[in-house]
Amino acid sequence: MAGLNLMTVASKKLKALQEGLLTDVVFLVGENDETAMKIPAFKIELIVSSKYFANLFNNNLTLKCDENVRLKNIEPQVFLFIVEFTHLSGRLVSDVDSLGTCLKLACAAEEFMIEDLAALCSKFLENKFLSVENVWAVLSEYHTVKSIASPCLQFLCLETRECLLKEESFLGASEEAVKLFVTLEKMNISESELLEACLGYASNKEDKRDAFRRCFLRDLRTLALDSASLIKLAPFLTPAEKISIVSCMSPLTKMIGAAPLLSPGLCPISEGRSEKIVIVGEQTLTLIPDCHILSPIEIYLQMENIANYIFGPDVHDTFVLTLLPRRSIKILGVEIINGLNFHDVAFGGGESVTRKTLQFEFIESSVTSPREFDGLRVHQEVKQDANSVTESGGCTLVKLSTLVPAGAIFVFKARLKENTFLRKLCFYDDDLKRFNEKATMNVFSRVNNGAFFAFQDNEDGIA
Repeated sequence: MAGLNLMTVASKKLKALQEGLLTDVVFLVGENDETAMKIPAFKIELIVSSKYFANLFNNNLTLKCDENVRLKNIEPQVFLFIVEFTHLSGRLVSDVDSLGTCLKLACAAEEFMIEDLAALCSKFLENKFLSVENVWAVLSEYHTVKSIASPCLQFLCLETRECLLKEESFLGASEEAVKLFVTLEKMNISESELLEACLGYASNKEDKRDAFRRCFLRDLRTLALDSASLIKLAPFLTPAEKISIVSCMSPLTKMIGAAPLLSPGLCPISEGRSEKIVIVGEQTLTLIPDCHILSPIEIYLQMENIANYIFGPDVHDTFVLTLLPRRSIKILGVEIINGLNFHDVAFGGGESVTRKTLQFEFIESSVTSPREFDGLRVHQEVKQDANSVTESGGCTLVKLSTLVPAGAIFVFKARLKENTFLRKLCFYDDDLKRFNEKATMNVFSRVNNGAFFAFQDNEDGIA
């Protein structure tokens, strides 16, 4: 309720601002004098929020000027967001609804030195607007704007494989953008894969060798490359650089205790930047929220509308849960809702016998990675411990302790022990975002849950 009241107050304040109620300064905003928009504001709010405006309004020339303050290099719609943000104490009620608007607002926030607004724009980019298809274009154009470059680099850190190896827009990225990219401490690809991508980028340039050395050589971790990759790198190195790399990597150098000297201009780091698994905190991904879990009586009464239910065929029904995490996670378990015993409900069992126990049978679970992880390609079958299934109310918990590297695929399969009616519940990405916290949803690139046979035609939703 408090949040609702706050929004009401914010909306009222925004309306009063737009009407110019008690405002003490007017900005004339827009490139063209004839079409420029008059935007009212409060000096004190702008002064305390921005060093730019503090300097502007403390300037003697500005203080003596009774006319409107002229701003030519910003669009009126963008400046309206700035005035709203300062007026509402660091909040926005209006929706930043496009990538272009967000980028312009981030640039304006940095120009006017409003750090909180720049940080908000970074969150918008990270959570709403950046994608595999546009991240290189955005970074190429705005690499000097910190609030834009930082979320782009964070996105590339988490989605390196998709953005680098599968997206052709990387080949058209600016040199400034790729130079920033190769400074990243962590990526979800190996250094050898990074070298392949860098060679591909340089091959599109007329000065292939010079372009590679200019863009990549300083930050490429040559000491973390395998012998096959070093052979590919050799044509881009000078004789002195080749000798220094061999000297640093040779076991003989360590045996005689000599201090190897790496040529200036080469990266001295010998560790790869492939992500290490670090698990922080514990979160729950909810596929079926409490609001959709009906009481036994409600479900029994709904059985009259048989269209909402499917009765399994003679074969047992197999359900599959597939997760593709953006970052490394540890899966502690999967909780499955048990089916109802309709016979007990119909004949007076009521709430005392609500759901069948151990209705599901664990089949298998696996983790498969399409990339090398710490030098190994991951594929493991997850075995179920005999004591790993526990009952908790109307649910069965299958306990697991499974590490899933970023970009790997986790598959969990369970089968009904007997045929039964299945209630159809279809959810979409927007629904999952409402059920779960943003931090939880940002962990996953893909979540898919359903029966093999029942919902094969449901490609868009999650059954």
